[in-house]
Amino acid sequence: MNDDQQDKPLYYDGSGHLPLPSKSEQSKELSDSERSDLTQPLQMRTVTFDFEFDHSMWFGSHVIVERDGVIVGSGLVEEYNEHDVRIERDWHPRRLSSFKISPSTSKR
Repeated sequence: MNDDQQDKPLYYDGSGHLPLPSKSEQSKELSDSERSDLTQPLQMRTVTFDFEFDHSMWFGSHVIVERDGVIVGSGLVEEYNEHDVRIERDWHPRRLSSFKISPSTSKR
């Protein structure tokens, strides 16, 4: 591979195979910022608004229900109304509970 080919970005060519990284890319050390990204704890986002409950239903996000700092339920949001949220066949009051979407591990 000459220098001109090395500088060009690799694109999927439709052959059914993805281009393999070069030897230099395979042995590349992680930078400090990449390494710190891997060691950071995953953050859970609190769900408050109706559109966030809609998104969790549409995308199948796992929701954890906490009441007074104790986990009282978890699962997929099945339905919700102005006062309650139904998760895995159990109704949880919106005023007394906090709902957190568990972080996705596929994307950081």
